[in-house]
Amino acid sequence: MVIECKNYEEALKIKSIITKRIKKGIFNFFINDNYEKTYLIINGQIDLLTDEFLHENNINKVFSSLEKDFFFINNEVINKKIKIGNRIYNPNDNLITIVAGPCEIEDYESLYETAKELKKIGVSVFRAMPEKPRTSPYNFQGIGDIGWEYLAKIKEELDIPVLAEVFCEEDINKAKKYNIDLIQIGARNMQNYNLIKKAAQSKITTVLKKGMWCNNIQLLKAAEYFFVYGNGNVILCERGIQTQENTTRNTFDISAIKYLKENSSLPIMADASHGTGIREYVIPVNTAAVLMGADIIEVEVHIEPNRTIKPGDFYQMLNIEQYKNLISELNKINNLKNKRFDFM
Repeated sequence: MVIECKNYEEALKIKSIITKRIKKGIFNFFINDNYEKTYLIINGQIDLLTDEFLHENNINKVFSSLEKDFFFINNEVINKKIKIGNRIYNPNDNLITIVAGPCEIEDYESLYETAKELKKIGVSVFRAMPEKPRTSPYNFQGIGDIGWEYLAKIKEELDIPVLAEVFCEEDINKAKKYNIDLIQIGARNMQNYNLIKKAAQSKITTVLKKGMWCNNIQLLKAAEYFFVYGNGNVILCERGIQTQENTTRNTFDISAIKYLKENSSLPIMADASHGTGIREYVIPVNTAAVLMGADIIEVEVHIEPNRTIKPGDFYQMLNIEQYKNLISELNKINNLKNKRFDFM
């Protein structure tokens, strides 16, 4: 249940009224004053908070989870200022954001050369992961803490926003320390709600990738956490799901982009690199994603993919020439849809 309050003090007062007058009720309370209004969020035995009880105590209920699933996701009253790189997201500005870079960080030289080339061509946010979870414990999983320093150095030297993936609260603290612009919660952690709460409370814009066995509703419910525990700074990402099909790495659900656009007020990202796992498919699937309404494209690019540590994500990474082709193809779609890149 969501209670609208005048301020933090009123929220505390309502919490006290409920706990004193419904002594046998089991409730958890969370006060969110990140918006223009203060909200008291309550879970537990909210069926005990009857309309009669609320009316008697002058409590303004604005939402009950017993009636529907979402309050914040589509609430136009909520002030959502989602910073994506160097811009504040506006669904009506017809801008396309490109997030590009290698998968895990291997060394500074290749990281810098990749970032430098991408900036020459045009890129909104540079992405690279200090660490990366792998299905096999024997596959390369990044270089660890020094990777955060490398990203901060890239940001400073090339004046470019950066993105890194987080796996725990310690990583979120590192993102704050090194002034990382965006963090990412990967598919394997989409339902790690403790991690999501910490990311929400950090207020760093977070890319939330759809779990490989999850559906669109589960993704939206996970995103709702960012509004309850933070200020709604979240980007939804379609990156493919696991099905019986095995000719591609995952099955990229292009229709999910349309659904998420229509059922949320959030920016939608498409990641065809992980979605297909095949570099030759990355460009056509990304162009299709923009046609379907994607606001952001995330793509894996490396200065020399053939020299990366294998197996890793070698098979899905574009080289610089292929990235140029992607930008060229997306420009055709931009002209068709009256859009433009946000770095132009």
